[in-house]
Amino acid sequence: MLCQQIRFKDDNGEDFPDWEEKRLGKIGKTFNGLTGKNKDDFGKGYKYIQYKQIFDNSEIDIRNCGRFDISQNESQNKVEFGDVFFTVSSETPNEIATVSVFLSDTNDTIYLNSFCFGYRINKEIFSPFFARYLFRNQSFRKKILS
Repeated sequence: MLCQQIRFKDDNGEDFPDWEEKRLGKIGKTFNGLTGKNKDDFGKGYKYIQYKQIFDNSEIDIRNCGRFDISQNESQNKVEFGDVFFTVSSETPNEIATVSVFLSDTNDTIYLNSFCFGYRINKEIFSPFFARYLFRNQSFRKKILS
């Protein structure tokens, strides 16, 4: 299978196209988490994905979201199905760039915390389910940590 002598077929019995290498910037775009918030804004209101949710699991569990208040004229980035989240800081270097993927099918409006950044993939090119595996994989982690 790995030497490509055995190949999987698509639903129509055809060969899948050959793999292509692409830079992440060509198949998605990054976005920031919450900005301009202070401690009085938290504890009520809309859901947001907390740092620990990203750090603890490869898939976001929306039952553990925090809450924050947002004003009408405020612009914050909303989370969408398939978004990938990276931690940007940690107590040890090995914990930086820990990844989790948002795979929930929900009607809730959810935002991302300010200590992480999001990556919105083009889901026609890159499966969020594969992203969940790839970005937590040890070989990828070694490359990104360098």
